[in-house]
Amino acid sequence: MRALRLVKSCSAIGWAALAAAVPAFGVYALTLLPGVSVGDWAEMQKAPSALDIAHPTGYPTYILLGKLWSFLPIGSVAFRMNLLSAVYAAVAVGLTVLILGRLGVRPSLAWVSAMLLAFTGTLWGQATVADENTLQLALVALLLWLALRWRDDRRAADLRLAALVAGLALGNHLLSLGVVPFVALYMLWVARSELRKRWPAVAQAIVIGLGGLLVYAYIPLRALAGPPAVYGWLLTWSGFWHLVSGGAFRSAMTFGSAESIALVAKQVPVVAELIGTRVHAILLPLALVGFLAAPSLLKRNGAATAGLLLAIFAADVYLYAAYRGSREYYLLTAFLILAICFGLAIEGLARLVERVHPDAPLLVALPSIALVLLVGAGNWGTYDLSHDHSGEEMVAEIFGYLPRNAVLITYWDTLTSLDYAHCIEGQRPDVTIESLDPTESNACNLRLDPGAAMASGRPVFALFVIGSEMTGLRAQFTLRPVADVLVPYGLRQRQYHRPLYLLALRSGG
Repeated sequence: MRALRLVKSCSAIGWAALAAAVPAFGVYALTLLPGVSVGDWAEMQKAPSALDIAHPTGYPTYILLGKLWSFLPIGSVAFRMNLLSAVYAAVAVGLTVLILGRLGVRPSLAWVSAMLLAFTGTLWGQATVADENTLQLALVALLLWLALRWRDDRRAADLRLAALVAGLALGNHLLSLGVVPFVALYMLWVARSELRKRWPAVAQAIVIGLGGLLVYAYIPLRALAGPPAVYGWLLTWSGFWHLVSGGAFRSAMTFGSAESIALVAKQVPVVAELIGTRVHAILLPLALVGFLAAPSLLKRNGAATAGLLLAIFAADVYLYAAYRGSREYYLLTAFLILAICFGLAIEGLARLVERVHPDAPLLVALPSIALVLLVGAGNWGTYDLSHDHSGEEMVAEIFGYLPRNAVLITYWDTLTSLDYAHCIEGQRPDVTIESLDPTESNACNLRLDPGAAMASGRPVFALFVIGSEMTGLRAQFTLRPVADVLVPYGLRQRQYHRPLYLLALRSGG
């Protein structure tokens, strides 16, 4: 009978996971960005299909999985990659149900908690456009679920699979450094009494985890394929390490310093406000209740599991604050932990009410469902990108200003959109698009010297948001504005009017 109840319970939690993942995917698909984006998001639409090397840290796991997905014969490549983000996000939502099931939360309440995560603005905003962070969330959720299965069942297969997922997560985003070490320590701790007997399985898992990291071999192998003018700098150890360690952004990193602690203290109220804005103000106190109740709610390793959740949440907030404090999507793992703790809170409440009323799950689930619907309805208008064609409009506008055989020197946020249209969709094959940064190149445009291009009769243009980035160009050329273009900077919206300049050699130059 106990085995039968267990099978039924597992079946129920599995159906609840599916019942969360499917509608989450449906909502994301309905609100999906239909075409090309800008900046990093446009790069993540193009790079997998073209087998490019992405901006630091390279994200090889995302690139390789995305390449396989890009063969899907649905819509444009940009649409396919946007759709893949929706898939990753929906998988993370379904896994949240399975995690909560492992923590003893009944299926109905686990479903509510996962749907609250699904409608969180931060996740919704990333699930509708190509992005490596949704894959990261899915990998983190999978790793947590495997850790809890290992805690319960001690199956060597779970240990090996968790190691592989950890390696792939580290190969996708270095934010995994705020998760993988804590999960590894947790898995070792909960099985500490058996480790002497099972050390071969642990050793095997370590080897498998290191094997997962081999996705980074994609970077030098792709660089070998060339062209050397684009990727040659990555064939040295210093170039490779500069990319995968995020060396280009080192000035914005304060990890391990006293300054980072001060930044965290400054960002805590900002994060709390963000939680209230992207979900609801009640989430944070309820999640705190769930965390505090975890040791008593969980029958096995309750304190250790609560410690794991706290460590991951704190590490994620720290990494967010210590690196710019403006990359909201860095907090996706924190929102996952909040959703888990929310589930523990309403499960604890259900158990309390159950003592006096047999319909406790329903009494707790109904207001929780109301909260989910309130959050979903409130966020829909903000995160519905289904009618957003601003990326295509910007590309068409800029290409419309460029005469035949033109060369355009531009900055990251427009470069990536134009790159996608030019290299993937074949628009304006006569033009050359390039950056002043030698590391921001693409494989279908070799870098040209502006002066040499002009000497060969090609018109050269420049488009930038920050004027100081054109200092070198101004020193060599005369810049004549020929059009006004609405362009983005740092966000997915076009928010700044900037002149498109035609370059000419200075007199006597």
